[in-house]
Amino acid sequence: RSSGVLMHISSLPSPYGIGTMGKEARKFVDFLDKSGQKYWQILPICPTSYGDSPYQSFSSFAGNPYFIDLEILCKEKLLKKAECESFPWGSNPHYVDYGVMYNSRYALLKKVYARFMKKQPEDFASFCEKEAEWLEDYALFMALKDAHGGIAWFEWEKELKTREQKALSEAKETYADDILFYKMLQYLFFKQWWALKEYVNEKALVMSAPHVIFLAVVSFVCLFMCVAYLHVQSNITATRSSISELKSNISTVQSQNNALDYSINSYVNVNRVYKIATKKLGMKQAKIAGEYFKNNH
Repeated sequence: RSSGVLMHISSLPSPYGIGTMGKEARKFVDFLDKSGQKYWQILPICPTSYGDSPYQSFSSFAGNPYFIDLEILCKEKLLKKAECESFPWGSNPHYVDYGVMYNSRYALLKKVYARFMKKQPEDFASFCEKEAEWLEDYALFMALKDAHGGIAWFEWEKELKTREQKALSEAKETYADDILFYKMLQYLFFKQWWALKEYVNEKALVMSAPHVIFLAVVSFVCLFMCVAYLHVQSNITATRSSISELKSNISTVQSQNNALDYSINSYVNVNRVYKIATKKLGMKQAKIAGEYFKNNH
């Protein structure tokens, strides 16, 4: 038998408004190890949408940037401690003020981005390539959401809602900087996540997170599902039209075949009559009988 503790990363102590994947997370792992626990159960680690519930996310693939540890970023010279302390993080250290968190954390992470882009890590490009299947669309979605003032995707321009290629190509060019910013956030998140997972595994513990119960209707996955549905419906309509056209063509071919069969049968009957007439009536009379049969059948 074994036991463990359920506690989300957000509940860890932090001077910066919310628990992160830094030293406090490792202290908790040490506590679990010393107390004979086997499991650390956390909640979903995806970025939260409106309401900030971990069970309602913009993506089931991405990580929550709030959990990126600022002290680790300071050690990597992507931030300065004075910069971290210059932002408000809420009035009560026992609660997460998500309104303050949203305004402060992203503004601070923009400073990280400015330094990050001056000297990109060697593995950043390979990370983006490896995770491209979901990262490309997620980063574009978040950049577009910012560009539209945070409104839901179904209130965007039709060309973007329906993912028209020309509109998407223009958006990727226009918001290239913002797209890279969101890619960087995922790079930093997963770099720290895998480092924490490795520390947990070294202690022979298991850290697990459940899947998101449902995705927010404003998530990029729901956008793509709706677009995919419209494409499927369009394909179904086109297929039905093609089937109807095919049936019409088949009917035409069948009519032509019937006419051809009749012509062949008529030709065979004329020949037969001509041969019989030739045998019994002679050539001249047979010709007259054949012409008569042909004209009347």
